[in-house]
Amino acid sequence: MPTSICSICNEHPSKYKCPNCLVPYCSLSCFKTHKETPCEKSTAAPPTPKEESRPDLPIEEDSLLSEEVLLKLKQCKDVQNLVSLPELQKILAEVDGAAQPEKALDNLRNDPLMSEFIEKALEAIGLNGKQTED
Repeated sequence: MPTSICSICNEHPSKYKCPNCLVPYCSLSCFKTHKETPCEKSTAAPPTPKEESRPDLPIEEDSLLSEEVLLKLKQCKDVQNLVSLPELQKILAEVDGAAQPEKALDNLRNDPLMSEFIEKALEAIGLNGKQTED
């Protein structure tokens, strides 16, 4: 099954699509690069299943993070600090590249750094009982 190449770095297979314009990208880093310039809401039809890079993990529109949630994560100092750590970047890259990301995340359940990242991310978007004002 052919996969599309990341439209940002043009190096790696794309795993995701921008929720706004449906441009394919491969990682959080490429998504951040893409978001540096505003994009337009796509009027194209949603991708067909053959375009999915992981047929066992179809991307459903309601499972994508909204622009508002992405902005909250981007503005949260705790999340920014954690994402800047090479150890967490390595963990996230491994999960991102895993054939079964849910299993990879499950295996990290007891990792203190990943647990802290998840806790801070949930706090930033208001899903952990607290919401930061960063």
